[in-house]
Amino acid sequence: MAQRRDARRNRARLLDAAREVFQESGAGAPLDLVARRAGVGRGTLYRNFPDRIALLAALFEERVVELEDLVAAYEGDDVFERLIAEYCRYELAMPGFGAVLSGFGLLGHPALEQLDEATGRLLARALERSVRAGVLRADLRAGDAPMIAAMLNGVLMSHRGDGASEALGRALELVLDGIRAPERVGAAMPEPIPGAVP
Repeated sequence: MAQRRDARRNRARLLDAAREVFQESGAGAPLDLVARRAGVGRGTLYRNFPDRIALLAALFEERVVELEDLVAAYEGDDVFERLIAEYCRYELAMPGFGAVLSGFGLLGHPALEQLDEATGRLLARALERSVRAGVLRADLRAGDAPMIAAMLNGVLMSHRGDGASEALGRALELVLDGIRAPERVGAAMPEPIPGAVP
């Protein structure tokens, strides 16, 4: 029993440490930094997460669950805009995660495929809800949602460093005005969803 508690505690410490290290240094930071920040050895790290993809997938899984909860609790009709804005905030806070979330070069990894599907379903539900409410263009389809996220991710991947935030903010403005109902073009950018953590 104590061993299981220790194992759970070590896993939680590793995830907390990874979140901090990746926010500071990007998703490509050495995994040894994660182990040191968590106060555990390399063996403990690799017992819990055999490779970088497994560690990133665990962080993404937490994030997807958090976003599902936020979307379920959010009552506004602009839920898709809010969700996409949260996606962008997270991408800026965790440099390099978008490549994993989109599956670039990593297709075939079961954990990532499941997360990609879950994210696609979440985006599609939010899009359909906003279309039904009339705040987005009526011709949008559920399959457009992951494409919109991928386009924004492409902007982020091509703008590293100091210019990333400005470029992504501008791209988000353009994308939102492209999908909004005509009478909402030019509306204010979405504020962060209350309770969301980058």
